[in-house]
Amino acid sequence: MIGLCEGSEHRVAYPMVLEPVELLGDEGPYQTKSWRPGVRYVNQSPYGDSAASADGVGWMIPESGQHPQAGQVSGARFLHTNVD
Repeated sequence: MIGLCEGSEHRVAYPMVLEPVELLGDEGPYQTKSWRPGVRYVNQSPYGDSAASADGVGWMIPESGQHPQAGQVSGARFLHTNVD
């Protein structure tokens, strides 16, 4: 494993999905969109085949001292950046 210099930041690209959400504001409930880490599954055929789809790419940034394994998200925080 490659060590990181103290104070450096290690970023890992992660798929992001843009979803509608309902929030409560001063004027009452309203709808907007929000980024969520992960993918959505889209039906591809009448036989139940599906494919993973993402709306953009964000970054997973492990907390200081954490080294998550592939597929592991606990111990990491997400920073939404560079979404296409």
